[in-house]
Amino acid sequence: MVNPARYDSVIAELKETGALSLATKRSLALEAFQHTAQYDAAISHYLSDAFGADPFSGEIAFGGQKIQELRYGENPIRKQHFIVLEFLPAAQWPMPNSCMAKNCPTIIL
Repeated sequence: MVNPARYDSVIAELKETGALSLATKRSLALEAFQHTAQYDAAISHYLSDAFGADPFSGEIAFGGQKIQELRYGENPIRKQHFIVLEFLPAAQWPMPNSCMAKNCPTIIL
């Protein structure tokens, strides 16, 4: 478990049922992999800086945090989110309400 806020609910489920449900196991697994992926991305960027390497010369790893869902997007079928990349200093974050598709850093997943 990577999120201490989940301790109480997991302990309560274990006491109540004696085991974790498949839904809880899946949720915990997803949180763990997302957390370690973000940590791995941070190490990758640190080493790129430390060794003077171009972080965009090969495979690109990044971690980020969803700040909010956006109302409009270029493709109405897909949900749009404002995500801040972990290696971008807070002072450089664009504000989601001032972002136009061509004025903000865009990553299409």
